Amino acid sequence: MKKTIDIPFALIKFGSHKNMLKLMNDGELRFSLSKEYNDLINEKQRGDLYEGAEKIINSQVLKIETKHPTLGNYAFKPVVGKLSKLMQFNYYYLTYSLYSISPRNFIDKNEHKIDKEHLKFGDTAIFITKPLEFLNAITSQLKKEKLEYEMNFIEYLNYEKEGEIEINPFNKKSEHSHQMEFRIIIKNINNTPQFLRIGSIAKYASLVTSQSMIETDWLAKRK
Repeated sequence: MKKTIDIPFALIKFGSHKNMLKLMNDGELRFSLSKEYNDLINEKQRGDLYEGAEKIINSQVLKIETKHPTLGNYAFKPVVGKLSKLMQFNYYYLTYSLYSISPRNFIDKNEHKIDKEHLKFGDTAIFITKPLEFLNAITSQLKKEKLEYEMNFIEYLNYEKEGEIEINPFNKKSEHSHQMEFRIIIKNINNTPQFLRIGSIAKYASLVTSQSMIETDWLAKRK
């Protein structure tokens, strides 16, 4: 695995006050199993049925035929325009994600606001003003622990279009595009979440309320 060259202007982590204190004071990062997100079907922001998928095949089924021992042969006609979905999964990685402020936030616009849906992640946030130092601390610790890793921005895709869709760990469904995610992945070794501790990040981060991040106006200065 390799690391990306692109670095965000700033990074934000939303969560509970307890977990954000652990991140601030101890630099504790929890890398989650992909399957954990599959199970959160009732949580719109965290849940993701497609997490861990490496291929989706959407196709139109014209007729379904079956044979019953007493009723005999009969057929169903699927709803016209409704695609059948076949997914292939490979849970080979664990993930850690943050909200990113980067040029991607300002495509065709000079102002950006973080979607209020992020309040559902928790009432506290960590605002990281020196993302390069933060990411360097993470990669340094990952190397010490001899853990394979990769990091990059998420690209958001339409998973409902007809045909075959190839997916990698840096793809998510378009419905989550407001999350502006920057993701770090490590190899899934024993099929359990893993914790990484990089030490206090207080010298380049601030503990703030999630609401303050939602209310902030992010402006791009054009030359």
